[in-house]
Amino acid sequence: MQNWMMDLNRVLLDCAGYTELAGRMQNWLTKHGCGNIYLFMNPDIFMSENMDALPELPEDTYQTEGYPEEMALVYPPLNGTNRLHLNLKEILSLPQTEATRGQNIYQFCPLHFREREIGFLIITNCDYLLEHQFLFETLNALQTSMEALYARLTLRKMNKQLSQLYIHDSLTGLYNRMAYEKLAMPLFHQCMQEKRPVGIMFVDADHLKYINDTFGHDMGNLAISSIASVLRQHCPAESVSIRYGGDEFVCVIPDYDKQKIQELAHTLLNSLEVFSANSRVGFPIEASIGWVIADDPDLTLNDYINLADEKMYSAKKARKAERKI
Repeated sequence: MQNWMMDLNRVLLDCAGYTELAGRMQNWLTKHGCGNIYLFMNPDIFMSENMDALPELPEDTYQTEGYPEEMALVYPPLNGTNRLHLNLKEILSLPQTEATRGQNIYQFCPLHFREREIGFLIITNCDYLLEHQFLFETLNALQTSMEALYARLTLRKMNKQLSQLYIHDSLTGLYNRMAYEKLAMPLFHQCMQEKRPVGIMFVDADHLKYINDTFGHDMGNLAISSIASVLRQHCPAESVSIRYGGDEFVCVIPDYDKQKIQELAHTLLNSLEVFSANSRVGFPIEASIGWVIADDPDLTLNDYINLADEKMYSAKKARKAERKI
């Protein structure tokens, strides 16, 4: 029996998802004379199989008393992406809907992570397990494997969240300088290799020193985050927008030509003007923008950023001259 259970644990512990785990359990039980199985799970726990798609980890994944009103049918899998959800009464009546030639015995087994409910496993004709007193050990192996899988999925999600925090600026929500090498440079190099043009935009907040000195640094942060908000709103999803310095931003935009980036710069400035007019904070929220189109693979991303920075500085000087006039 010990070798039998060790083999079962080995088969189950390296599964990537609950459906795969249940499928392996079905194959294992079939070899030992058992019939079909049905695995129902708490939908909140089952959704951890798609943990990467969740915005954040669920805080109350487990229930310690009772069961949810409905459970997800994990196995056998249905065709398509929709999962069948049944209430407890429907689950208990499921054997009556199974088309068979003879009589079957159904074992309904509640599943738990210690005191926390997982769902139900229904095993058809598990005489072998009962006769050899393997049922308890089999269920324990399944529950242990499911808990280990949930722990791996949760850890992967937490690591992904930490990675996102590592490359994001906490004030603006944009990428930070750490994302320059991780995201911006690979994107730039890929476009250069594929001979695709890249728009490089340099954005700098105007009169930030005046805002900080006159209204305080909280208002300066408001100006910075407001500019970042406009960038997030209008820059394409495939672009990489970085808070490059305290009040400086760099946007790397693939497949952008001169016309597209001119239109984007115009849109950003107009949006900032409207935003500033509606903010009523006592100071204008403005920025200067410089841009270039990267199409020469002999120049580096840093070269193009410096060129865009020079153009931004020229635009800033021109705006100051207009204000004096």
